Amino acid sequence: MWFRVFRMEHTEPNSQGSPMAAGVLWVVAHMFSKKGDMMKNKLISFLLLLCSVGANALTMSQIETQVRRNMRDTATDTTLQRYSSSLLIDMANEAQRDIVNQTWAIESITTITPSVGTIFYSLPTDYLATIKVSYRKGTTAPYELTEVSRKGLFASNPAWETTTGSPTQYYIRQSTTTDFQELAFVPPINSGGAGTATIEYFASAADMAAGTDTPFGASQWFIPYHDAIVYRITARLKMIEGKNDEATNYMTLYGNYVSVMKARIGERPNFNPSISVGTPR
Repeated sequence: MWFRVFRMEHTEPNSQGSPMAAGVLWVVAHMFSKKGDMMKNKLISFLLLLCSVGANALTMSQIETQVRRNMRDTATDTTLQRYSSSLLIDMANEAQRDIVNQTWAIESITTITPSVGTIFYSLPTDYLATIKVSYRKGTTAPYELTEVSRKGLFASNPAWETTTGSPTQYYIRQSTTTDFQELAFVPPINSGGAGTATIEYFASAADMAAGTDTPFGASQWFIPYHDAIVYRITARLKMIEGKNDEATNYMTLYGNYVSVMKARIGERPNFNPSISVGTPR
């Protein structure tokens, strides 16, 4: 299988890659390097899809190694390295945040048990955006709540905080006391027994800190896209060094990875709603 064999520099193929395949890809890439942008981008997209098959997970240490190879910053003496490990970790986390913000690919879930008299409830620190909020009281079937804007809520019901009944809506605001988001149920729980709300949401990824940390919380789904972090860091460093053509090539690879991720999110290749299953004979 081919993986991590195509680089703008002299990055070596991984242990499962074919050196001959790596050489062929390298030569083909350079054959088209002086062609038009459309041809070059098509080639890069093809190689990206080809090389992402059979990918292995990258740790932060492996990401750093790949970046240093691309930048020819491989001195074993850390005092001779142009870029510190802490800087590369910071840039890797920046790349990870950018990927997650572009794709909203990480989903999570939390629950809230409302209490009488409480209006606002803190959402998780990794919260980005809401997918769905459902509410269940006792043994009744859960039902979905509808999101409403703060402006619309206050316009239609200025006294909503004092109304009673089971929640049918919710709205989200920036907390006035913390750096996080808060959720309010409409109407709030002002009397009677409370139920349980389930919040499904898009989440951010935890920052990497140690060399053994893996991007995106070690999620298996993200493994084929770990190289995108390498490409983005390399593009940034090439830009800093004034190597703008190489920076553009790496950023193109990065953009293609993110585009493929966006296309893959939510895909269900085995789902065909037009097929109906009849009675077995």
